Amino acid sequence: MEINGVMNYDHTAIGDHIVDFFSSLFSTSSHTNTDITAVEAVIEEMVENRYNNLLIRLPDEEEISAVVFQMEPNSSPGPDGFSVLVASSPEMARQFLKVHDAAFASRPAFAAYRHISFDYSDVSFAPYGHYWRVARKIVVTKVLCARKIDSFEHTRVEERRRLLSRLRSLSGKPVELREHLSHFTLSIICKMLFKDESIVDMDEVGVMVREWFLLNGAFNIGDWIPWLDSLDLQGYVKKMKALRKKMDTFCDYVIDDHLEKRAAAGENDAAEKDFVDVLLQLAEDEDEVEFTRDCAKALIMVIISHQFLLQSTRKIPPN
Repeated sequence: MEINGVMNYDHTAIGDHIVDFFSSLFSTSSHTNTDITAVEAVIEEMVENRYNNLLIRLPDEEEISAVVFQMEPNSSPGPDGFSVLVASSPEMARQFLKVHDAAFASRPAFAAYRHISFDYSDVSFAPYGHYWRVARKIVVTKVLCARKIDSFEHTRVEERRRLLSRLRSLSGKPVELREHLSHFTLSIICKMLFKDESIVDMDEVGVMVREWFLLNGAFNIGDWIPWLDSLDLQGYVKKMKALRKKMDTFCDYVIDDHLEKRAAAGENDAAEKDFVDVLLQLAEDEDEVEFTRDCAKALIMVIISHQFLLQSTRKIPPN
């Protein structure tokens, strides 16, 4: 292959050149002026131009209509390697949602769920089964139950007063509410989770939460075209692995800090317990399923993200 005007016979160099080409092709940067002659030169021409023009032209409305009406009533075309079923009648919907609901309850095994949910350990992305049911019971009925959340009302009131006080001190000056509201939300979350927000870096938590939401919603082409997964053309998997390392470090610090304080206080400690204390205690007492450290980390990140959404949508009542 000719690379940058020089004929190259090294397989590794040729492979790197092709990977770089497709990486830039699928990236968000502009590639309208990309020179693809080097790639075209090594691809053997198998189709005549007149047939190629027929293959690449856009289909007209009649052709699309013909294909759609030739399909079975309960199916539709899907991406490579995936079949898609469409519930096009009440009876088919009942089969999906009631008769065979357990078979369709799990989410697809996307890269984001593998890397940033600690190998499918959180309740949002864990496959449906015994572990998911036990983890959901712990999070919903024990940790994030209404009684537990209401017990931190004084924390929300205190942080609300601090927010209004900060905004009042900036009266007459330009104010970017987004930063203040983000700090307000994270302060509440950290106090509910850790009691003492000083043990964590608020900016670091904010960055992690935003990256968590961003990468969970990112369209990773490798999830839909499996043979492209190892190439990581968009760079999303690399970012997911980097976020996983940051979350590992953060959660390890939080868990170790809580375990040390619990050991020092003893079993008769009557102090108010935060969400992490409750989670760790329930994980120790749970005999139905084995809770690893990664399971605890995944549930901590789920609680942070859930509370971030909850506090972000909660209206601030007037004092």
